[in-house]
Amino acid sequence: MNEPIIVSNIDPERMARWKRRYPVHWQQFLRILDDEAVFRRGGADPEFLWEACDRCMRLFISMYDLACPTERDRAKLRRRFRLMLGEHPCIEKLWPIFRWRLDEHERWVQSGIEELDEDEIAGRG
Repeated sequence: MNEPIIVSNIDPERMARWKRRYPVHWQQFLRILDDEAVFRRGGADPEFLWEACDRCMRLFISMYDLACPTERDRAKLRRRFRLMLGEHPCIEKLWPIFRWRLDEHERWVQSGIEELDEDEIAGRG
């Protein structure tokens, strides 16, 4: 298994912001940055690659569910989900939870509880 690389070049102010804004998730950010360093170094085994990707995707969903303080923040993440699924359709098969979150939003819009996101409005016009 690949040894993680300790990320030491993060600005202390940025780290403090992460800790305040994402008290549950900031350590996962560090782990993902460590994973990225292993990717860049090369030679990561397939098991490590899968675990690192899975960890990152789960963090996206966890942030959407737990760390978005406003609907505007959730809309930004939904836009990123749409872009990601459009660019890499295999993600939908590996992590269907992204489509579930988008479908959930669509049902809320149909019920009149939520508004369309800005990118959804632009795509329809």
